[in-house]
Amino acid sequence: MIVSTISLQQDPAFTGDAPLPEPLESAPGFGSWPRMIKLSADAEKRLSEWLYDEIFQARTERQPLIKDWTRWQKQYWARPERAVRNWPFPRAANIVVPMTAIAVEAVHARLVNTLFSVEPFYSMRPRVPQWVDLTPKVEKWFQQKIEDREEIGMYKFCVDSLLELCKLGTCVGKTGYAREIKKSLRFGTDGVETPFYYESRNGATLDYVPLANFFSRIAETDPQEAAWCGEIHTFTWAEMKRMALSGRIDNKILEEIKTRFVTSMSEFQGDGQGYQNELDKLGNTEPVWHEKFHVYELWCSFDVDGDGIDEEIVVDFHWESKKFLSIRYNWYDDLRKPYRVDQYIAVEGRMYGIGIGKQNEQFQEQITTVHRQRLDNATLANMGMLALKKNSGYGPREPIFPGKMWFLDDVQDIEPIKLSEVYNSAFASESAIVRYSEMRTGVNEVLLGLPQEGTPGTATGDLARLAEGNKRFDFVLKGVRDWLSDLGLDLISNYQQFGNRNLHFLTMGEDGQVIEAFLALPTTLVRQGAFLDVSATSSITNREVEQRQWMAIFQLINQHAQLVLQLAGAIDPQLFAQLAMEGIRTSGEAMSRLLSTFNEVDTDKLILGRSLFEDQNGGPPNSAAGAQLGGPGGLPAGPGAPGLGVVPQDRQLAPGQ
Repeated sequence: MIVSTISLQQDPAFTGDAPLPEPLESAPGFGSWPRMIKLSADAEKRLSEWLYDEIFQARTERQPLIKDWTRWQKQYWARPERAVRNWPFPRAANIVVPMTAIAVEAVHARLVNTLFSVEPFYSMRPRVPQWVDLTPKVEKWFQQKIEDREEIGMYKFCVDSLLELCKLGTCVGKTGYAREIKKSLRFGTDGVETPFYYESRNGATLDYVPLANFFSRIAETDPQEAAWCGEIHTFTWAEMKRMALSGRIDNKILEEIKTRFVTSMSEFQGDGQGYQNELDKLGNTEPVWHEKFHVYELWCSFDVDGDGIDEEIVVDFHWESKKFLSIRYNWYDDLRKPYRVDQYIAVEGRMYGIGIGKQNEQFQEQITTVHRQRLDNATLANMGMLALKKNSGYGPREPIFPGKMWFLDDVQDIEPIKLSEVYNSAFASESAIVRYSEMRTGVNEVLLGLPQEGTPGTATGDLARLAEGNKRFDFVLKGVRDWLSDLGLDLISNYQQFGNRNLHFLTMGEDGQVIEAFLALPTTLVRQGAFLDVSATSSITNREVEQRQWMAIFQLINQHAQLVLQLAGAIDPQLFAQLAMEGIRTSGEAMSRLLSTFNEVDTDKLILGRSLFEDQNGGPPNSAAGAQLGGPGGLPAGPGAPGLGVVPQDRQLAPGQ
């Protein structure tokens, strides 16, 4: 047993002077953690032994990978191995050329700026005509969620995940559910203190998972097909108590393991802790306080009822004690695992990819050696010395200055000594290494925004170089977009299941009814793209492209309308009048779509003839019964109760539901 430190001894719940928190029920209509399940003693023992062995094997087989990740992080930080280098002479050159950092930061900045330079972050396109008018409202609501730093924090998520993707070649994202409750006291009107609880978080989450914290069998290629996968969490005692209060973990099991925390980082090695220790040293952020609990969150396929068929379950597992803080059935309708993995450069048959750290590994070491040699050579060349004849009368304190006259019996009494010459070939050697690095990583002066070396090329040649250089970047960007698209669909599914705390009514006004009905749709139909196609926007599919497309469509509609009206006027004046009214409707609808790409909200007031058409026809020109709430092919009219956070029933999982 580990002896607790002074800070934990001051906590009444830890010392046993107060009980651990009981789960606090959610408000009606709000999300909550799905119900825990209680396994038989035999099933729990089988599951515990299996996971204990699986984690032990995973910790062993991933050690070479962790060594690689540690080495590539050291390349990025470019810190010398020792503070002072005294070979081949005292205080020799000790610089590390940051080739990896230069390439990583250039690609990382370009990826992030490309993704966030356009709006919306997620582009939604209707699959059926009934959703043409409703899709922009759902897209606007989801964009508000993406921009909310307190709820989703998409920008911070992408910055952290994509930086690790560029460095190490792989990144992991996770969508899930979280509920966090805080407590304070308030004075009532009678002066008596009463408990005050605040639910700071309750709903869908998007989390960056550090690569060293992600676990699965090393031979797995996709978390969705893995026998098990998950991550290791590091929690403080206060966080453990809050999880018991929110209902995530069992407070009775917490009571049993509360003394099994770690007081020193040296006590917990293997789970990437050495990797994390190195990062702390590189960033000069080594912590002193280490009272932490290590808990594995694992999503498994395991036969818990002994019928020969594996069930999908989720556990919070304390590896050292073999205790389960929680066991639940997988609560998603499609029984997915919440982890999505992306590779910088994919490797066939592997989950882990190749990043810039691996690409630049040998080139950074090589150019650092050549650069140090060049500096040391220049240092020695500048260290001119004098060879003096014994008893010449000159000594170490002899002043030297321009124009000084030396009186010698023999001119050979004093002679200069040169320790080295400056070799211009060293510059050519460094340039050649940089060239090899550029060819391997694709990061050259064009991507860095630097002027071209040598004779400037033609404009046509520069455009060709830029287009060719963008091919590798677009290849990486395509993988990132697919990864973010999967995460976006997962996020929408989580909002459908765990709700939105009715915030859409506050932010969307009357359109909140559309969002409410959308959240009540079956998650399986939304994930299968029955209504919408959700994809991450990029420089290829953005607002500017959509604006140009609608401008071209608008011109074609006008040309077609002019031709039809010209022919109709020659046939029948009454037919001409009918087609003219239809032309107003069609032109107004096209203009409305075009203006919506400029984020213009009140487009009806800007379209000539639209109000006249509505007055004569008794309704908006784009009204379609099938697109209204409860109409055929549209959203259900019932209020629904999305987001109760319960484990789906069998009827909800049936095909077509």
